[in-house]
Amino acid sequence: MTRSATIALLATAALALAPWLGAQAQGKRSTSCERPRSTTLAETARVRVYDIRRGPKSARSTSTYACRKGTTKKPILLFDDGDGPGVAADFELLGLRVAYTVVGCDPTGFGCESEATLLDLRARSRLSASAEPAGAQAADWEAVRALATTTGALVFSAQSPVNASASRPLTDARIAMIGADRVVRELDRGPAVEADSLAVARRAGRPSLFTWRSGGILRSAEL
Repeated sequence: MTRSATIALLATAALALAPWLGAQAQGKRSTSCERPRSTTLAETARVRVYDIRRGPKSARSTSTYACRKGTTKKPILLFDDGDGPGVAADFELLGLRVAYTVVGCDPTGFGCESEATLLDLRARSRLSASAEPAGAQAADWEAVRALATTTGALVFSAQSPVNASASRPLTDARIAMIGADRVVRELDRGPAVEADSLAVARRAGRPSLFTWRSGGILRSAEL
């Protein structure tokens, strides 16, 4: 076979393989958020949040991840209860941002901590705030809601004590936000604040409207 014929044959083979190679590459990208034995917790066309359980039932641990679809970048770990009891929950997905709450406890029994977090999957960075206010007398606080603004800030609610009930009455609650400057600003505070009422209405071309109830009154803030 002549050199020119060999080159022509190789070129023909390359053209024949190109669609298959392209499909393989596309398949790799499109399946980057698929994991065996995983359970979806929240999902959009661009983001998937999921749990993976490992180990036998007697010593099973759960890891929670957030993954950006259409990319081969590694998923980001949100929480692993192998480091101590706890859970990541209350997920809200906005574009490539994931807002969520975390409660994590010391495995030796020295108490629990809670925070609200906003993860930016594009920048692969986090913005977090403790559920507990600065200078609080009690550390028994839990983050209840976590919501993102369209400008990349985090609005969250928290209350004390954890798992408030008739036997453990609510003593305090707050609505707060944290922005790029990482300064926490309280929007409302007191036992009349209903932390689980925090909600948001997205409005095209306008700031989002965050609402909550306090003392039976609906309050709001454009952020």
